[in-house]
Parts: sequence; structure tokens; C-alpha cells
Amino acid sequence: RSADRSHSFSRLHAQRLRQLGVRDVPVVEGLAPDVELGRHEPAEPVVFFAGRHIPEKRVPALVPALLRARERVPELRAEIYGDGPERPRVRALIDELELDGACEAPGFVPRERLERALARALCLVLPSRREGYGLVVVEAAARGVPSVVVHAPDNAAVELVEDGENGVVASSAEPDDLAAAILRVHEAGPALRSATAAWFARNARRLSLEQSVETVLRSYRSA
Repeated sequence: RSADRSHSFSRLHAQRLRQLGVRDVPVVEGLAPDVELGRHEPAEPVVFFAGRHIPEKRVPALVPALLRARERVPELRAEIYGDGPERPRVRALIDELELDGACEAPGFVPRERLERALARALCLVLPSRREGYGLVVVEAAARGVPSVVVHAPDNAAVELVEDGENGVVASSAEPDDLAAAILRVHEAGPALRSATAAWFARNARRLSLEQSVETVLRSYRSA
């Protein structure tokens, strides 16, 4: 007896549904059940990634970008967490570019270690060409950690980054562009970290799972 209802995690895919003829597409932007405002750690010169090592996420792009960024900031390092079919390529690039010691890809690690690493990271780098949402960007912002994402037609994660306010949107995942975005975060220093925390404080309610549940319930009630 209920009308069919379509919901989207992003404005990008809501618009695509409307182009296909779906008239009403509520956007549920919050997927974080336990992200809270809190004390933020000072940054270390560490670029952070966590996720599946699949072609869409372009994880290997991080390694040559780190090499390029280290030309300007030699102390920069990268920690690349997660696993998948692209991880052997990541490890091969680390060896090929002689970044052993400056870049590590330990695979899956305990959640406590992952959270500590994210909290102290200079920035999260998510070079994906396709993301349906980008929850890790929200998790980073909650800790005052800026994000670097990449412009791409299917990347909804760019909706979660206000360039210069809670991160940087790179023009591509090429080494020069990705390195330039990382260096912008480094040059911005603690001011960008404070701005990221303020951005999250303003948007915490909108990005909460509770808010999304309320949006979905309202949608079904109106049907």
C-alpha cells in the first residue's frame, strides 16, 4: 500500500535519479552513528588512507604523489591501511620509488590503531574516481583532520569537502595535482585543522545517522 520511495546518499545521485524520471528523491547525508565532537590531536606529517584497495579508489596514486610532495617537505610520510587487489601494486610502487620507511601499507589493523593514526594525520587523502558517499571524510572532519579528495564525475565525496575550509579538492589524481593538494594542507597548518573542526561542528547534526533516519521516516510518512 505504500508508494515506492527512492533515497540517495548524495546530491549527485539524487540528481541522476531525477533525470531518470524519479520526482521526489530525499537526500540522506548522514551515515555516522558514533562520530562526536571532542578534543583534537596535533598533526604529524602523515598522509592517511583507509579503505578497500580497488581500482575505483586509485590507492596506488598516493605513492608517486607522496614522492613528489616530499621534494618540498622531506619529512612527509604516508600510512595506507586496508587491503584488496590493488595492494600488491601499492607495495611494488613503494619499493620501486624507494619509499620504504616513508610509506607503509600494513593491510588491516585493529580499529584502535586506525583511529589513533587518523586522529594525528596531517590529512586524509581519498583519490577515488567513484564514491557513493565518502564516510571516512566525515570521520576525519570529526577529528579536525582535513581531507583531500579528487574531482571526478562519479565522486560524491567532493560534496563533503569545502575547498580551503575542511580540506582541498584536487583537480586530478596525477602525482603533481595530488601532491599540490597535500602541500596546500601542510602550508595551511593548524588554521585549517581548526577550520575543519568548526566545519564539522556546524554540520554534525546534518551528517548524523539520527538525522538520516528522521529524513527517511518523514519520507515514508508523507507517502
